[in-house]
This record gives sequence, structure tokens and C-alpha cells, in this order.
Amino acid sequence: MKILHTISFLGISGGGSIQSVFYTVKELPYTLEKRQKIRDWAMQNISGEAAARYFEETVEYVYNKNGQRPVAPWLK
Repeated sequence: MKILHTISFLGISGGGSIQSVFYTVKELPYTLEKRQKIRDWAMQNISGEAAARYFEETVEYVYNKNGQRPVAPWLK
């Protein structure tokens, strides 16, 4: 399951199929644009700030039942 999330953040479609993995390998080395896209995704979804924001949303949901249960940013 972990590899599917890793593959999905790289912008690969196909649900983590073996064809998607081969597509990724054929793309290497990544262009500067692709590397920037990966960097941007990481900052929005797996950075310390993103984790802290998710933690705060989770605490708010658990204690105050405000809104819907938050989804981890790396799963969006």
C-alpha cells in the first residue's frame, strides 16, 4: 500500500500498476519541472506544516466534532 501512495504522488496514474512503475523509470531523470512538481506536492502533503495542520484538524474533530473527519494530506 505504501508504494502506491509513493507512486501516486509522483503523478503516475493507473493505481500503482506495474505499467505505471515502468513509465516512471522511463521518465528518469526527471526534468526540472517534474522535480518542482514533486517538491511542491511534498511541501503541501508531507511537510512538518502539513502534518501539524492535520494534527490540529484531527484534535478539533475529536474534541469538538466540527465538520467531517479530516483526511490525512498524503492520502488526498
